[in-house]
Amino acid sequence: MHGLNKCLESAGQDTFGGQGVNKRTPFQLLFVFNQLWKAIKEEGGGKKYLDSIYSVVVNKLLNDGDWQCEAKKNFKQAFQTFETQLQQLEELDGDKGIDDLVDLITETPSNISDPVFSRWKTVMSCTRVVLQYWTQIYFVAVAIKQREIHQKKHSSYICILASALLSLMKEKDTTNVNAYYKPGDKDMCMAQEFDDTQYLVEEQALPPLERCDTPVFYAMLLFFQAFGDAYFDDQFHFVMKDDPVLGEGSFGQTSRFCVERLYIMHKLLAELENDGWKTKIQFKA
Repeated sequence: MHGLNKCLESAGQDTFGGQGVNKRTPFQLLFVFNQLWKAIKEEGGGKKYLDSIYSVVVNKLLNDGDWQCEAKKNFKQAFQTFETQLQQLEELDGDKGIDDLVDLITETPSNISDPVFSRWKTVMSCTRVVLQYWTQIYFVAVAIKQREIHQKKHSSYICILASALLSLMKEKDTTNVNAYYKPGDKDMCMAQEFDDTQYLVEEQALPPLERCDTPVFYAMLLFFQAFGDAYFDDQFHFVMKDDPVLGEGSFGQTSRFCVERLYIMHKLLAELENDGWKTKIQFKA
């Protein structure tokens, strides 16, 4: 299991870069996010304090045209995901949909471990949280930074974390300043509201993504998550299972079925090579 985890670490960091101070990589983004989340909880004495800030922020997001325009400009794809989540929960019948909707707009995800490759599954788990809550996380960081600046605490630790996270979340593969939201963009944003009547097929009735619409590290994390969904997670879960013959705590399948499992892992990995990954539904995000 350590060897398999090391494979993910080496491949991930060789492809996207590692973690560390001043590193601009998707994995550093995950680390800074978790540090900010922990700093907010420590400031207010626990998760309830973080949830209260989160709830206020999401409520403002749902009602503030400037923030919505900023989201569309800086990370259109992630904001569409947030809107889709809301719509799907609103359309569910019964209490389940209502309960899940309330949770989405009032509660933050819990039990997030530090995303470091030396701890099994923590990086992939944190990746899924950040992708699912990208829009909300961004505006929590905005609110924290604005509060600290208003209180003239520009150099506070929590303000530094919020600023670093926002910088990483806005990173795009362009030097064009028009690719980023600026105060005053709201009127232009509203004027260019998407007209879905130009599409004849219902499934296509979404504004098409253009080059540089999606932040670089968001796209990288989507690919990393898709690799986990399409390949890595199943392999890792298998070697974590107890051997059915040797019993609980044996992890015997790692040794007893080593040759067979290596063959299967190599075969499935080869299916992703030479652009094979492009045919997998997990990479369609």
